[in-house]
Amino acid sequence: MKYLGIDYGQKRTGIAVTDPAGVMAFPRRTLVMRGREAFFSEHLALAAE
Repeated sequence: MKYLGIDYGQKRTGIAVTDPAGVMAFPRRTLVMRGREAFFSEHLALAAE
């Protein structure tokens, strides 16, 4: 099972995803806070991916 890690910050939020075994995490993307709506729509699109 893969896991999604979220390192939430006020200006930037880091996203990491594990390997299929759930052992190692790899950085996936950094989301920059440009407004609440844009942040959550980008986050939801990434989670659906």
